[in-house]
Amino acid sequence: MDLLTIYRITLIIIFGFYLSRSDLKRNKIPDKVTFPLIIFGIALNLFDFGISEKLVASYLILLGLYFLFTILYIVIKHISPSQTIGGGDVKFTLVLASLLPFFPTNSTNIFILKVLIISIIVLFVMTIIKRISLWVASKSNNSKVFLDLNINSVKVTFVPILWISAIISLII
Repeated sequence: MDLLTIYRITLIIIFGFYLSRSDLKRNKIPDKVTFPLIIFGIALNLFDFGISEKLVASYLILLGLYFLFTILYIVIKHISPSQTIGGGDVKFTLVLASLLPFFPTNSTNIFILKVLIISIIVLFVMTIIKRISLWVASKSNNSKVFLDLNINSVKVTFVPILWISAIISLII
């Protein structure tokens, strides 16, 4: 692994932790952190790949993420209206895609697709568990006690899921 890749991974780990914490505490991702990281990632790609096919592919991935998140938003909103993805989730995904579009850098392995697949699986499982919990609570004799937990109002923040999925994708 080259020094530039280690630098990219370090940025993802450090800023991913900070942005995940911000999303969990305030349900907000600061633009003053994400936008410079996206621009820095694009500049790193230009430096690392030069004007090449890989650079064009990484920018096409960034554009494709906008469309993917639009579809993902519609699907999640339909499955669970209280759970949606927001602008911070999109910004963090773009941070990941711009900082480390390919891992390892000597192959065409598209890092962000692995992250998104793992994240979607985790989010889907969490949504199913929540739905099953609500169904079991509605059928239970003690449903008042269980429903007092207001499981339907529990909001799942997506940035920590993306960050953990990114770390898993780096290990796999």
